[in-house]
Order: sequence, then C-alpha cells, then structure tokens
Amino acid sequence: MDPYPNHSTNHYARNTTNSTSVDLFALTLGTEKTRELLAAVVVTVTLSFLGALGNLLVMLITWPRSSVKSGLDLLIFHFVGANFFMLLVNIPVGVLMIAAKQWGYKAPIHTCAVVQTIFGTGWSAINWMDAALAINRFIALFFPHTYRIWTSKAITWGTVIFTWLISLATNIPLAFNIGGRMVLLPLGYCAALTSKDNVDTALTTLKFYLPYALTGVAAVILLFKTYFGMKSRNRITQRDGRSFVAVVRRFRMARMVLLVFLWTGVCVLPGNIVSVSFAYVFTQNPVSGLWLRTCLVLQYGFTPCILLLTNAEYRVRCRRLLGKLSDCTCRAVTDAPPTSNKHHSRDRTLPT
Repeated sequence: MDPYPNHSTNHYARNTTNSTSVDLFALTLGTEKTRELLAAVVVTVTLSFLGALGNLLVMLITWPRSSVKSGLDLLIFHFVGANFFMLLVNIPVGVLMIAAKQWGYKAPIHTCAVVQTIFGTGWSAINWMDAALAINRFIALFFPHTYRIWTSKAITWGTVIFTWLISLATNIPLAFNIGGRMVLLPLGYCAALTSKDNVDTALTTLKFYLPYALTGVAAVILLFKTYFGMKSRNRITQRDGRSFVAVVRRFRMARMVLLVFLWTGVCVLPGNIVSVSFAYVFTQNPVSGLWLRTCLVLQYGFTPCILLLTNAEYRVRCRRLLGKLSDCTCRAVTDAPPTSNKHHSRDRTLPT
C-alpha cells in the first residue's frame, strides 16, 4: 500500500483506462533489485514486529483505569492502539501482497477497494488522534480550570469515535471511484490514485492537511508556552502543593506531544518530498520507493519510545509490569516438576 498515494501513480497512469488495476509494464527485477526488494521486506517486517511489541507494551501501561477520572489515558491508549493496528495488520498485508506477486500470484482487482480503505482509515485515524492529543494539551495549559470538563470520559469517547468515523468517511469514497480510485501497482501492493478535483481536495484536506495543521499549530503554541512557563516554574514553590505537581505534569505532557509531532514530521517528510519533486521514483525505480514505507513503520513503531522517554509515570508503570512478568516467569520455572531426573533414577533401579 502506497504511503504517499496522492502523487506516486499519476505519472504513469495518465493514459490508462478507468480499470481499477494498474499494471502498465511487465516488472522484471534483476538480481540487484531482487536483493534490494528482499532487504526492504525483511527490514520492514522486522521493524513492524518490534514496533508492534513496543506498542503492545505501552497499551498495557496506558490501559484505562476506572479510578482515573480524566480521559487522557483513554485517548493515549487508542492512539497507541491505532499504531499497533497499522503495524500488526496493514503493513504485513502489503508485504504479503508484494511477496505473492513475486511468487506469481496476482491479487484480484477488487482487493484494493477493501485493503486500501482499511489502510487509509488507520492512517487518517492516527493523524486525527495525534491532533486530539495536541488539543488536549492545549486545553490543559491554557484552560486548566475547565480541563476536567473537556477531558471527561464521555467527551474522550466521543473524540475517539469521531476520529474513526471521519477517517472511514473520507476513505470509503475512493473505493467507489469518488475523488479518485484504488489501484494495484506493479509490485503487487495497493495505492490510492487521486483525481485532483474538488472532491479529492476536500477528502485530502480532511484526512491529512487539517489534522496536521491542528497538531502543528498546537505544538508550536505548546513550545512557546512550555519555554516561557519553565522560566516562571522556579517561582512556584512547594507551598503551592497540588498546583506545583499539576504544572510539572502538564509541561511534561506538552513536551511529549511536541516530540511526537516532530517525529511524525521527520518520518513523513521524505515521502512528501519525493512525491512532489521526484515522483518518477515510484515508476522508474519502484523497489527503492518501498523504503519510504519503512519510514511510516518507524513512525508507528517508535512513537511508544517517545511516550516512555517523556513520561516518568509511564516508566514506573513499565518497570512494575516487567517486574510482574519476570516474577511470573520465575515461578513457572521453579514450579515445573523435574520429570527428567525421576525417569533417570527409575532407570538406574531397574533389575537386570
């Protein structure tokens, strides 16, 4: 599945029919390109597996607790869950489609209508959840007195449902050739071919540009607020009690949102540059273009590392969880009956 679908297929699809399948040339890979394809697949799958484990760990750490009134953990849990979904489902499906094509099996034409819709929905949901986290931190810093109202579990659940609904609603039209169409690329994986009309512009804005803009603006504001706030933080004495702890925690969470946004930009920027200025890479050198998908895997896989590094509370929960897992493993090993030794002792006592 093409992670940068808006430009990658336009270059070689101008003279095609309206068929859903795009296979304009017989893709013959030499030895060097075959090795590069294998390397890209192995690296992508390995990073996806490691990233899925990291996301699973953070999901266990941020599991919503009934004792917590704020819905922030619930929001972070679903954000990490969406990343986990991309790594465990969408990325492996694309790899399997590429491998199947190399083994001589070509996916049916209608497959991309389902596969690419699921991929695009997950991608858009992550963008909107990232924006929701940024807005959450914005409210925490600028409207602390109404923070509990805006982050109640009811509103947080509504936010989560909204992110999935708007993501699904902006990706389904392409499956019915509205605002673009789903295509099957020569390597065997799916992409979305946009139509460059008003409908396409509206859908792309809702899927990518608007959540990116909301996250970016909020992150910049949080950056300045955090910078100037840290200067005045020294004036907050311990006599303030709860306010001191609350301010420190909000600054740390603001830093987390900012780093997630910057990391997302680093991972997405290479693909956007290639799509705009070097779109021919996807047609003339499609194997090398696959490495851009690995950038998305890095985005989804290493976001949990940012959450752990920037949040002391999550690190404490992580150590407790790993400690419990270690204790359970030790008990399982010590409680296992030494059956092998018993068999050997019986063999030695048998009469000759």
